[in-house]
Order: sequence, then structure tokens, then C-alpha cells
Amino acid sequence: MFSAPRPTPQLSFAVRRFGAAAGINVTASHNPKEYNGYKVYWDDGAQLSPDKADLMVAEMGRIDVLSPRPVSENELETLTLLGADFDGEYTDAVLRCAIDPQIAHDSDLRIVYTPFHGVGGAIAPLVLESLGFQNIFYVREQMDPDGTFPTVVSPNPEDPRGFELAERLGLSVGADLLIGNDPDADRVGIVVRDRDGGYVPLSGNRTGSLLAYYLLTAGKRCGVLPPNPAIIQTIVTTGLSKAIAEQNGAVCFETFTGFKYMAEKVAELEAEGKYRYVMTYEESYGYMIGDHARDKDGVVAAMLLAEMAAWYKSRGMTLLDGLRELWAEYGCFDEETVNIILPGEDGMKRMGLG
Repeated sequence: MFSAPRPTPQLSFAVRRFGAAAGINVTASHNPKEYNGYKVYWDDGAQLSPDKADLMVAEMGRIDVLSPRPVSENELETLTLLGADFDGEYTDAVLRCAIDPQIAHDSDLRIVYTPFHGVGGAIAPLVLESLGFQNIFYVREQMDPDGTFPTVVSPNPEDPRGFELAERLGLSVGADLLIGNDPDADRVGIVVRDRDGGYVPLSGNRTGSLLAYYLLTAGKRCGVLPPNPAIIQTIVTTGLSKAIAEQNGAVCFETFTGFKYMAEKVAELEAEGKYRYVMTYEESYGYMIGDHARDKDGVVAAMLLAEMAAWYKSRGMTLLDGLRELWAEYGCFDEETVNIILPGEDGMKRMGLG
């Protein structure tokens, strides 16, 4: 049991680190408290597959939740609380995912970070500072966990309105990059400075394409790219990253939407032993990199996005310049996301789920 709220990917890491049978996380992430639910990881640190989820739901149906069995003192004594020492283990695992740490040490990149009133503030700042970034500014009003999300219309990094305070701070300190983790810190969004001094949000597709290019090319340049590299994405993710992968000696696999399916694909590739995954991602701002966890990790993604921005800045470029460079090299890909919210019981019926 964690001694305090922590990023969701840290639980996936804990399952793998301790060889646990499962991991349970209670969260609503960026949703209002009425959506509170829980996420379950299996013994590989990945989200439950549909067949295992069906078995769990069936078992829950046989439990009388109004007559809980009390926990004995002996059972309480078997609990191990995970605190600062384990934070250090997770932080070290994330830092090992860096491609070229020297870039951070040498960079004057100016970063604004916010966890949007979530749990990312407990870990992400430590990671960014440990990598070597020296000019990091924090949105103080949003650093402490608060499930009422008092300063934002929505704490979802997909909603640019959430970055209002970050942009205000960024303008005052001349920040090059704004980074925002969603409240449970398994996703991340970025807003970048343009040549006119304003800020432009990058979609998950564009961020993922830039990151795929950086991981493949920087990994090769630094000698850490595995043989037969692979990128894994969902069927609704942009084709730009697929073009980037294939023209840089990597194969691109597509799965159904959801990291449980992408984690299954990673496990399948590991079993076959032919391809090594470099990154999995979907357009909704989730990125999985490294073997420390088996789910999307907004902390490791935030670190690598900062490293990538520092590399582009060392070339005299912004991330927008980098995106234009990708379009010129690999082609332009159009995208549009439409969000439809159907609340309550009536919404469930309209979706055909009630």
C-alpha cells in the first residue's frame, strides 16, 4: 500500500518490481468525483484483459458489499507501506529511460510544469530536476492534489483551457515549453512557444509523432536503439508516426484502442523475440516507454518530451519547427477529434450500454 497518493504508472511499476499478483488503484483521474472507480493491473503490470475483467466482475457480483468482512489486526500487520524509498526506485527507473541526459545538463530550456491539482507534482519535478534541467517553473496554485480542480475548467491536458495559468506563468518567465500531467499522471500534454511569442497546444498525435521520431533517431545516434525496433499505436492514431517508423528502420503495429491491447502486443513481441518495442501510444495523450511499467506513463513521457525540446532548441528550433520538418519529410496528415458527452442513465441508454 502506498503511504500517499502517487502516479498511476507507479503502481504498474510496483506490481512488476515486487512480482505481485495484481495491483489496484482508486482514481477518477481528470473526471469529477462522481466517476470514481478503480483500475486493476494483473501480474505483468498491464491492465486486465477483457476475459480477466469479465471473471472479476462475475466474482464481484457474488460479494455482499453491504456486509464487508472486517480486517483483523494480524492482516494489518502484514501491510508494507511504500514511501520515499520506493519513490526513489521509481524515479531511478524513469531516469534510465532517458536517451541523451547530457542534453538536459547543457540546455537553457525553460519549462513550466503543472500536475493540474493531481499527483504528478510528487514525482515529475524530481525527475526533471534530476535529469539536469535548471530552469523549471511550477504553477504553484495547481501543485497540491485537490479533486475539486478549483483553478481549471477541466484538468484534462487534452483541453487547452487547462493551461491558462501555465501560459500566464510561461509568458512571465519566457518559457519554451509547458508540460501538464493529467491528475493521475499517466498522460501528458504539452504547449509550445511559437516564433511570435505565443503558445500553441500540440495534439496527442503530433506529440507522439515528434516523440517517435526523436526516440528512433536519437536512440540510433546514441547507440541505445534496439535491433528490429517497433512502434505500437492504435487504429485511430495518426499515420504520420507509422510513416516515420517505417522510414527509420522500424515496424509499426496497430491495435484496438486502449493500453491493455498495446500491452498485450508488447508481451506478444517479447515472447516471439523478433522485435523490440520502443514506444506505444495513442492520440489521447498516453505514451508507454521503457520496461519499468506496462501502461502509459506521463512521468517518463514528460521527461522525454523535455529532453526532445532541449535537443530541438540546441539546433535553434522549436517543436513547431520540428513538426514542420516532419511534415516536409514524411507528409502531412489531417486529424480531428469530436467529444460527445452523454451523462447519467439517459446517456448510457443512448450509447446502448444501459
